[in-house]
Amino acid sequence: MAVDRINLGIPTGSFYGLVGRNGAGKTTTISMVSGMLQPTEGMAFINGVDMWQAPLEAKKHLGVLPDGVHLFDRLTGEQLITYSGYLHGLDKATVAERTADLLRAMDLTEAAGTNCRRLLRRYDEENRACCRAHPRPFCAYP
Repeated sequence: MAVDRINLGIPTGSFYGLVGRNGAGKTTTISMVSGMLQPTEGMAFINGVDMWQAPLEAKKHLGVLPDGVHLFDRLTGEQLITYSGYLHGLDKATVAERTADLLRAMDLTEAAGTNCRRLLRRYDEENRACCRAHPRPFCAYP
């Protein structure tokens, strides 16, 4: 049994990661919380929304950063973060504001115009985190 009786309370706007040995249930937990795998019992609420009763609404409040996700190489870091905001259904003004905030918060302002293919590993990981942060994430899974 990979996951048994887990109870997580994560404040809105926080970045969290799960750490543990192989087989501890990290991926299974994230899969259940993010709506990729339905648990055999129990519930998952994202900002008070039941993941299994209203999955589309719940996912609007969720940001998940899986390991190994491919970035769009031809976009700059700022373009990629902006694109992610639109994918989350945010309006143009909110996307612009959140993108600027995220670039500052992750110290990416200097690298904002750099093509993703040329980003250093450090910036690459931070850029991915920004993309998932647009909906005010529940968790991040690096």
